[in-house]
Amino acid sequence: MKKKSVAIVVPCIEKGGGVPSLALYLYKALSIYSNYQIDIISISTSRYDKNSTKIFSPKTWIKGIKVSEKKWNSINIINVGAYFTELEFMRYMPRKILTDILSQYNIVHVVSGTPAWGYICKNLRNNVFFHIATLSVLERQSLISSQPFIRRQYTIIMSKVTNLFDQISLKYAKDIFVLNDHMLKTINNFGYTNV
Repeated sequence: MKKKSVAIVVPCIEKGGGVPSLALYLYKALSIYSNYQIDIISISTSRYDKNSTKIFSPKTWIKGIKVSEKKWNSINIINVGAYFTELEFMRYMPRKILTDILSQYNIVHVVSGTPAWGYICKNLRNNVFFHIATLSVLERQSLISSQPFIRRQYTIIMSKVTNLFDQISLKYAKDIFVLNDHMLKTINNFGYTNV
C-alpha cells in the first residue's frame, strides 16, 4: 500500500511556543502509523528571514524566494520564504514555489495561531485542514496598547488586514480544528460548520 503524504505547515517552527509544540505533537502522533510520510514545512514569519525577498534589498528580488532544509529536534524541516516579508500580509500570500511543494501531498495540515496563515492554501486542490486557536484581532489587543506610537499604527493597520485574511482563509479548509470553545462559536458565527 502506498503511503499517504502529509505536510504539516507551521509558521517558523524554530521559534518555539505553543504552535510549534502542537505541530511537533501532530508530527509524532502521525509518525506512529507506518502508512504516512510526514514532512514539516516551516514558513517565514520574520522580516529578517533569509529565504525571503526584501523590499529594500533589490538583490533578493533577483534571487527570489528560497527553499532550504535543516534539522530541528532531529526532524527534517523544509523552510520556505515569502515575497517582501517586511509586510506581514505578504507572508500569508500563496507563492508558486510553496504551492508546488504543497501540491505533492495528499493532506496539508496548517497548524497556526490564527487562520490567516491558511491563505497560502488558496491555490491547492488537495485536502486542507486548519488547526487554529484564535483570531489576530484578539491576539494583538494587549500588544497594541504597549507599543510606541509609530509601531502601534503599523500594527493596527496590519491587524485589520490580517483580520480579513483570517476570515477569508477559512473557506480553503476542508475541516477546521479549534483549541477552545470561544473559537468554535466564533467560526460557527462566521457560517462555517466544518469545525
